[in-house]
Amino acid sequence: VSVEIMPNELYIGAAAQNMIGKIKEYDIPQVIRGGAAYKKAIVEAGGAKYSTGKPSMEGGDLLTVVAEFYMPKIGKKEVHIGAEYQYLIIAGRVGYKLKLGGNELGGLSGFTGGVGVSPLPWLSINYAFLPQGDLGLAHQMGLVMKLGEGEEE
Repeated sequence: VSVEIMPNELYIGAAAQNMIGKIKEYDIPQVIRGGAAYKKAIVEAGGAKYSTGKPSMEGGDLLTVVAEFYMPKIGKKEVHIGAEYQYLIIAGRVGYKLKLGGNELGGLSGFTGGVGVSPLPWLSINYAFLPQGDLGLAHQMGLVMKLGEGEEE
């Protein structure tokens, strides 16, 4: 379930996952999660930057800030926060995952970062790094293609 509170700016959502509990003799991890995202376009006019209520890449940068809570039935609850700043076709991302009750991996394992490039409206190439404490860094690459979208009327 999701709701758009302020058109094109503020979104909230919630989900209950795997509420069945068991499939045959296997336990299915039950999770409740919810979050919010806020988007704001920053447009330049006469050398000064100002905010608009319309996140559009036509003439400005786009800032997105997100927060999510994650509550499994078994295990540690988590709070995730993050931000993305998009300039033309390039996006920079940072985030943090806070495990309530402690982080067993230690170090900076809650921090994340990444970059994305969208050379075409339907194509995005993404990279992320995820510190895993004493285990080192994990790297992720992604290719996103939006297929089958028609022209808006």
